[in-house]
Amino acid sequence: MAGIHKIADINPTINNLCVRIQVIRLWTLPSYENSPLPYSIEMGGKIHASIKRVFVSRFMNLLEEEISYQIRYFGVRLNNGYFKTTHHEYVVNLNQRTDVHILPESSIPRYGFKLSLKIMECALFGNYAHQLNAFLGSDNKDGAVVVLQFVKVKLYNEKIVLQNSMYGTKMFFNLEDASVIQFKNNFIRFGEPRGNISGIPNEAAFLKIYQGKIIEQLKELDTIISFFEKKLRKK
Repeated sequence: MAGIHKIADINPTINNLCVRIQVIRLWTLPSYENSPLPYSIEMGGKIHASIKRVFVSRFMNLLEEEISYQIRYFGVRLNNGYFKTTHHEYVVNLNQRTDVHILPESSIPRYGFKLSLKIMECALFGNYAHQLNAFLGSDNKDGAVVVLQFVKVKLYNEKIVLQNSMYGTKMFFNLEDASVIQFKNNFIRFGEPRGNISGIPNEAAFLKIYQGKIIEQLKELDTIISFFEKKLRKK
C-alpha cells in the first residue's frame, strides 16, 4: 500500500495520493436552481478541498469541522478560483472514488493558525457584522483579540482592506488557543495596557515592535488576525 503524502507535495503528477488532514473550515455554497442540495461543499486548511454538487449527497453527512481524516483517491486541479483560502498551488476535488476514513487521534493543529499583524481596515457584512456588534456589547470586549480566518484581501480606494467572504470566513472572540494567547501576551510583555493598545504612540512604533508583514507577504497568508481597535474604543 502506498504511503502517506505531505500536503505540500500534492500535485496532479502523483498517482494514488493519500493524505491525512484536519478540516479547519467547512461550508456550503447554495444552489441557485431550487435544488435541496447545495451547489458545492468547500473545505479550507493547508489546502483547499471542494466537492461538486453531483457528489454532495455522498459527503453531506460524512465530513465535519475539526475532525481529522485520511483521504485517498481524489482529483487535483490548479488553485485559480476567485476566493483562495490557501496559497497552495492546487485544490483537491473529492469524487465518487474518494475513500474517507476518520482518524481516531491526531496531532494536527486544531485551527491551523498562522498569525500575523498589520494595521489595516476591515469590512464585515451580514451575520459577521451582527456577531461583532453583539460581542462589542458584551462584558468581555476589553483587551479582546478577534481572529478572522479565511478572509478576502481586496483593493478599495487604492488601499488594501480585509473583507469577510459570504460563506467561508470564520470568526473567533478571545479564543483559548495557545497561539492566540501568546499573541495577546506580547502586548503585556512590552508593558502596554490590557484594555487597548493606546500606550503605543503611533503606527510606526507599533510596527517596529511587531514587525508587520509587507502587502505582498500578506496576500499569501491564508489566516489574518486583526484588532478592531477603533470599534473597541467607542464602546
